[in-house]
Amino acid sequence: FEDNVQVKISSSFQNLLLNTDKLVLNRDDDLITSNSNTYFKANNFNISSRKLIIRDFSTDQNQILFGDGKIINPNTNEKLGSASEINYSLDSGILIMRGLAVIKNKTLSVYADEIHYDPDRKKIIKSVNSKIINNSQ
Repeated sequence: FEDNVQVKISSSFQNLLLNTDKLVLNRDDDLITSNSNTYFKANNFNISSRKLIIRDFSTDQNQILFGDGKIINPNTNEKLGSASEINYSLDSGILIMRGLAVIKNKTLSVYADEIHYDPDRKKIIKSVNSKIINNSQ
C-alpha cells in the first residue's frame, strides 16, 4: 500500500491509528513493514518513527516494533522519550525501549540501554545500565 496509508486497530479498551507513506505485507514472514516515516497514535502516547514492523497477530505476538522512535505526549506534542528500537506490546500496553533509550519529564531524565515504560501510569518499570539526570538545575 502506498501514499498516505492509514491503519486503524480497535479493541474494547483502546483505539490505535497508524499513518505512513508505504506499508508492505510480507506473507512469507507474516510481517507488515514500513521503511518510511510513520506516526502511531494510541490512547496515552504517540510514536514517530522511521521504520515499522508489525508481527503477525494470528500467532498472538501482538507487537509493533518502531525503529528510531520518539515517544510524544498526545496532549502537548512534547517529546517524552526516544530509542533506537521501541517495542509496543498490545497485550500489556508496555513500551520496551532498546538502544540509546531516554525517558524525560520536567524534573528527571533517564538514559539507559533498555527501558520498560508503562505509558498509562507514566512510570518506568525497569531500566538496564541507566543513568538519572536531574533536569531541574
